[in-house]
Amino acid sequence: MTLCLFNRIRLAIAIIKAASDYVKDTWAVFFVPPVAIFVLVCFYVYWGITSVYLASCGDTSQIKNTPFGTFTYDRDLQRLLIYHLFGLLWFNAFVIASCQFIIASSTCLWYFSQGTGQAGSGTVRKSVYRLFRYHLGSIAFGSLILAIIQLIRIILAYFQYQAKKLQGKEGKAVKWLLSCLQCYLACFERFIKFLNKNAYIQVALSGKNFCLAAKDAFFIILKNPLRFGVVSSIGGIFILCGKFFIAGITTLGAYLYITKSENYKDSVYSPFIPTLVIILF
Repeated sequence: MTLCLFNRIRLAIAIIKAASDYVKDTWAVFFVPPVAIFVLVCFYVYWGITSVYLASCGDTSQIKNTPFGTFTYDRDLQRLLIYHLFGLLWFNAFVIASCQFIIASSTCLWYFSQGTGQAGSGTVRKSVYRLFRYHLGSIAFGSLILAIIQLIRIILAYFQYQAKKLQGKEGKAVKWLLSCLQCYLACFERFIKFLNKNAYIQVALSGKNFCLAAKDAFFIILKNPLRFGVVSSIGGIFILCGKFFIAGITTLGAYLYITKSENYKDSVYSPFIPTLVIILF
């Protein structure tokens, strides 16, 4: 395989080197994920509080022979709860897609500014401007498709939970059918995530709308499956090595601190459990 895919492996290595140069020149890209996480956490808090208020709007009734109660919801409130859940899925997918576009756009601006002496200068800021000025609709549409698929999967999971009460051959058939549909939708969701990410790259590169960019991305992947496969595989290997390196160095530092520090070496009976917790984190 190494001999047959020699040129594609060289291409993958060249891409990884270019990615390393991009990260070195564009240090501001490190702030994109933390900002996105902060925005998502704020939205999760708002969504959780709103969900509690919505869930408590139902009619209350006590469960027989227990001190517990339950809520019943009319059709309008049920629709509102589904709408509220869909808002969570769409906003979550939108923020992740925005991060992917900003990084892709910043990479494009950095790549085509090579030799100008300003490589990496302000590319993240320009990419944020491009997102909100030109491509907000494309990102929203791509994340909408993903959110719809995720909502269908949640509805199917609810049907699967209800199907557990069914007995007999018909019940087994329904459970089998729902499991198959859930499996197919899970595969389709992964495919859409992969296609969306490459579509956002095409949007950043060419400025086309989402549908045209998704079509271009699909046919590029279709015509170059080995190149994409080798690059993804080697990139995945490097990312996995990076994760092990970070976890290993952090755990080693914590182990040395616990066993050598005056504050802990006499008070901690065994460093095994603390270091295990650290490496899991």
